[in-house]
Amino acid sequence: MDNRDIGLSSEMSGDPPTKRQLAKSFLARRPLDAPYLLSDMADDSAALLDALDIERAHVVGVSMGGMIAQSLACDHRNKVLSLTSIMSTTGHTEVGQPDP
Repeated sequence: MDNRDIGLSSEMSGDPPTKRQLAKSFLARRPLDAPYLLSDMADDSAALLDALDIERAHVVGVSMGGMIAQSLACDHRNKVLSLTSIMSTTGHTEVGQPDP
């Protein structure tokens, strides 16, 4: 399936954030307002499983797909048999960092 704004899926309206907006958001440690979130994309995946009459699935996600898969596993745990998240992150700044 295509994620939102990828391939033949829907297209977001409006301009993408500027470098200044991204930097300001990063420095303030506050997310930018966005038309949709990873959790919305996880909901899309759950809806696809429903449309295909798939009750539960083994889920694999790579990079951003791994973050979507993690959200799917958290928000729709009854649909996920197993989760493999590859080259991805939880988004928490202290997780996965080197520890001296």
